[in-house]
Amino acid sequence: MTFAELLAAMTIIAIVMPVMVGAVLFANRTAVMGSRRAEAAWQADQLMQEAIATGTWQDGDEEGELSNGMTWRRETDDWDVEALSTVTVSVDYTVQGTVYTESVVRAVRVPEAEE
Repeated sequence: MTFAELLAAMTIIAIVMPVMVGAVLFANRTAVMGSRRAEAAWQADQLMQEAIATGTWQDGDEEGELSNGMTWRRETDDWDVEALSTVTVSVDYTVQGTVYTESVVRAVRVPEAEE
């Protein structure tokens, strides 16, 4: 191998290496984000089901932290349709320093007041 061939090979490696590292980082971020997003959506759905089953959605807005480091919040708003409220459960998760949110929204019938 001549010096010119060695220099050409090193130049090609110097050009290709940053592109390859960027591609690996992008693929890793995409894989981690997909996994965390699926987990956050599942957690939001579980929290929604629990709030509806126990009736805690009627207690107003609430928030907390999950054991996996994700945070959640539940918000209840009156809907324009009589006897219905919207319940939103959002779960925040972080991937490489950026915060993302997955939310579940359901319409829930407001129980009639007892007289």
